[in-house]
Amino acid sequence: LTRTAWVSSDRVLIVTEPSFFSVVASDRAMKALDEIARNINKRLQPVGVLVNRFQPQSQEHQFRLTELRDMFGAELLNVRLEERAAMQQATGAARPIHSWPGETAAELAKQFDKVLDIVIASCTGKSVRNASTGAITLPNNEQVSNARQDRRERSKEKKAKKKTKAEKFGPRRGQDGSGVVALESFENQISDFFEQDKKN
Repeated sequence: LTRTAWVSSDRVLIVTEPSFFSVVASDRAMKALDEIARNINKRLQPVGVLVNRFQPQSQEHQFRLTELRDMFGAELLNVRLEERAAMQQATGAARPIHSWPGETAAELAKQFDKVLDIVIASCTGKSVRNASTGAITLPNNEQVSNARQDRRERSKEKKAKKKTKAEKFGPRRGQDGSGVVALESFENQISDFFEQDKKN
């Protein structure tokens, strides 16, 4: 159903959380978007990747944010929607965040306004100004195109390195001692699992 919607869309905003499986899913979503844009819907362009439910004090979230930056480059939006109680309260009361009282809700409303400005600018190609922050710097088409090409090249290099490592030393497994499992480690284990499954 999601792919069907993308076929008839001009723009898609990928929303992700800074968590392990969400990072994996956002990478796959972007690859699927690229495939549809190349083969089916030439109008389709990603607006970018938006990080939602972000907790700045969380080491895990900071680690995943770094992975997202490495993965998407200029395609990762510079807006972060933080995890706040005001959002759950407004949702529970069936009220828009813009009408919810308090400074936290007002700050969240500004963040959503920035996202809307970015989406509108992506569709119209016009620069958009925000009263409190000034001009929003958006990646131009050339920068986004370069970021996509870089991502594809990094993906190819990563696959080649994994293949070489597997041939020399076997797959890399486990943790690095920090309590955080890197995406590369997980991908190696999943790949090995499916390869063994095919052989059996």
